[in-house]
Amino acid sequence: MRVLCLPLLFVTACGGSTFDFDVNLSGPALAELDPFAAPGAVRTRVTAEGSAVGELAFADLNLDERTARFEGYEGRPVTLRAEVVDDAGNVLAFGRTTVGDEEEGPFTIEVRRNLAYI
Repeated sequence: MRVLCLPLLFVTACGGSTFDFDVNLSGPALAELDPFAAPGAVRTRVTAEGSAVGELAFADLNLDERTARFEGYEGRPVTLRAEVVDDAGNVLAFGRTTVGDEEEGPFTIEVRRNLAYI
């Protein structure tokens, strides 16, 4: 009986708080620069990498979707990345941001095409 109780007490004592968050994607308003309409684009991959060891998740979105949901993250900061890719996995557009300790969601990633902006 004691052996069964120890793991339960350990889990209860070590259980930290987790947080859930939404990631919104946005791009330039100009149609020619729209990252989600890049020629050959097939999907958007949103990646969330937490500060806890092995805390990595991704969501593949259709090109018309602009929000990804991540749940159960334990540590901060969290690095968020979005990549619009073609069939071969080539990155056609990207964006990145880092969420700090005190920030509350939802979080926004500005996605830009791989172009030289002048």
